[in-house]
Amino acid sequence: MNQSFAGTAESKLLNVRLSRVSRFENHDQALLVWRNSGCADRILVHVDAHHDMWWVHPGQAVTIANFVSAALQDNLLREIFWVVPDRSWESAKKRRQILHHLRRIQEDFPGRRAAIEIQQYEFRTQSLLPTVASIGPRLVT
Repeated sequence: MNQSFAGTAESKLLNVRLSRVSRFENHDQALLVWRNSGCADRILVHVDAHHDMWWVHPGQAVTIANFVSAALQDNLLREIFWVVPDRSWESAKKRRQILHHLRRIQEDFPGRRAAIEIQQYEFRTQSLLPTVASIGPRLVT
């Protein structure tokens, strides 16, 4: 499923109108759309139970599990808000699993590891390249 909503950007390569918000069944399709649109330094609101940020090593295929890190490496993204479904926050065990994944992501990404700020419904770190990752069941303002 690829659904688009009210568009404002125009692709230089595809010569088609792109939307500000798109929804994909196979999320890694977003990377091609972002690359073709000429966008850079954007904010991603990633609504998914999976982070899709495993590090992409040279020569490694881009998949639904790692397309976000490929976008980071291409400087398409500057900030990520990973919005995890509410059910993932229901128990301490589930919250520990999210934190475990965030720590594993940090281990794979190059560079230093920053502290992870832990609040009741949000984890926050600045260690994913120059990117800020905010993980929670909803955006916190």
